[in-house]
Amino acid sequence: MSDTILIRGFTASDPALSTLPNGVPVVNFRLASTPRWQDATGTWKEGTTNWYTVKAYRRLAQNIATSIEKGQPLVVSGRQRISRWNREDGTQGTTVEVDALGIGHDLNYGTSTFARTVEKRTVNEGAMQGGISAERNAAGHAAVCVCSGGASVRAAVCPAARTSAERGGAGRDRAGRSSTERGSAE
Repeated sequence: MSDTILIRGFTASDPALSTLPNGVPVVNFRLASTPRWQDATGTWKEGTTNWYTVKAYRRLAQNIATSIEKGQPLVVSGRQRISRWNREDGTQGTTVEVDALGIGHDLNYGTSTFARTVEKRTVNEGAMQGGISAERNAAGHAAVCVCSGGASVRAAVCPAARTSAERGGAGRDRAGRSSTERGSAE
């Protein structure tokens, strides 16, 4: 049986991204959750800290590795797994793992921004002959340009990520307007 739980806490370690033997990305990090409340007198009280090992796979793992840092407040939803094991001194230990289904910053503590994950695809054949490709988001706008040698630059400075009109050549912009149409619309 697998229980789905929701945990609010703070990251206690930086996410460690690795790859399984079958090529699937996996990330692990520790999460600490301490309940806090005000008693009848208005004094803040703290409960016992619970520690979790959070694991995520595939795209979620890659997004966590680039988005989450130690000390950040998170909300984690996932499947709980409890493992019991024996220490060298003979006592029993318990590990609580969470296979994450979704993770987000806890906005009770601050603000966050969202950026959709981009997929790599070739901008055009001419650009690839020069060893340049660009990553585009779902709307088709270039986000990151990967040039020959593996260097990444912002799309604003990448020749492959710009349209021919942006490079000074003839053609239509991303809205499908020609340079003449753009001139009359402005």
